[in-house]
Amino acid sequence: MAAHQKIALFNLIVAMAALVLFLALTPLFGFSGAQAAFALFALIGFTPLFYRRRKGQIFSDERDNQIRLAATTLSFAVVWLIFVGGVMGAYYYLQHLNPGIVGLEVLPDLVWFGFGAHLVSHSAAILTLYRRL
Repeated sequence: MAAHQKIALFNLIVAMAALVLFLALTPLFGFSGAQAAFALFALIGFTPLFYRRRKGQIFSDERDNQIRLAATTLSFAVVWLIFVGGVMGAYYYLQHLNPGIVGLEVLPDLVWFGFGAHLVSHSAAILTLYRRL
């Protein structure tokens, strides 16, 4: 398994664990309090441990770079769709509930979900592209 695959798998596990914990904490602490679950994203700071070079091992080649570029392009498109859709959806929903007022507590949620969407889409694309190419 290539180092980029290990990183993608690790990131996918972290993102899914954060989402499951968020959904589990939401009934207990509410939507705003459950955002503490996204602190699990700090575990992504350990990904440089996967970049250790072993003697005689090639870390990355043209194929790896092509896969990473395609995955980044896909995740960029997904994040923009979710961000724009999320902003506009939250705006219209909140305008319907309380015309003229949109609370600022919605913005951190959009950032967390956007980052999670990037992480999941990028990792899933890398794992899928390594199997196909």
